[in-house]
Amino acid sequence: MALLTTTCFAISSLLLWRASRSVASRRGSDREQLRRQIQEHVGSDLSQVKKLIVVPGGGPGSPEDKGVPPWTVSRSDAALELYRSCKATGVRCAVFCTSAGSMNAPQPKGEDSHILFESSLIASLLHSKGVPEEDLLCDFAPWDTVGNAWSVRMVVQGLLALRRERRRWWQPWVQRRVDVHVLISDFHHRRMEAAMRWVLDLRPRPLLRSGAVALTVESVPSGDGLARGLRGVGPAEARAAIEERREHEERGSEQLRRNAALVRTEAELSAFLLLGGHKGYREYTTRTLRRGGRARGGAPRAGW
Repeated sequence: MALLTTTCFAISSLLLWRASRSVASRRGSDREQLRRQIQEHVGSDLSQVKKLIVVPGGGPGSPEDKGVPPWTVSRSDAALELYRSCKATGVRCAVFCTSAGSMNAPQPKGEDSHILFESSLIASLLHSKGVPEEDLLCDFAPWDTVGNAWSVRMVVQGLLALRRERRRWWQPWVQRRVDVHVLISDFHHRRMEAAMRWVLDLRPRPLLRSGAVALTVESVPSGDGLARGLRGVGPAEARAAIEERREHEERGSEQLRRNAALVRTEAELSAFLLLGGHKGYREYTTRTLRRGGRARGGAPRAGW
């Protein structure tokens, strides 16, 4: 009887193992097919990316900026320098440009009247300075700092999904770390870093605590970029606007801390962003309803 029980257990274990291997094999095949499809569309194998350089948008700026204000140019220049350093040392890297636009200012438009995403404008600037298209990634969803962090998390999880190492059948999966390097203006650094650390470490997959991601948020000097972005105003008005920005950052940092205490999982972040917990997104997307569906024009603001 004991022998029969042992034999049945062994056979059951073998069948379960074969079934699990079959499922794993199908998943591996699907992942390989997805990797090839992405490579065909992008022109490079993103599964080999070790460093992700992140450049957030900074609003459209003044009309003369054509959607890329001085502080965003500074971020892009810092990203270009880091990208060249990666290439020189043989590290496979990609530049991720993040931001659809700003909720504080109208969007720039192209000659065909289509809205131009900030991410696309940053990518175009970097491409003009030598970054090949196959090393540039853009998003199309975020309209604020938390949205940027959410988008970075999704991109990182996508890279991790593609990056599983080839292995022998008896070996566990090995997953290499992704280094995420965010370049952000000095006046926005503290809030951006807080948002990134909050969103990247949401449960059930805390990317920082698990060691899957190493995060660097680098402060890029804005110099006189803010003042130059306020064209057409006097020195006193410029100083007042910069002070207003500083206060805005402090309020934003405090609000972010309160939200981080409430939102601790990916599912809760989805509810927060998409179901109305984020007051800014809710009001931005529904305010046209209060105007009877009519569009409203107006002079662009700096949006930073």
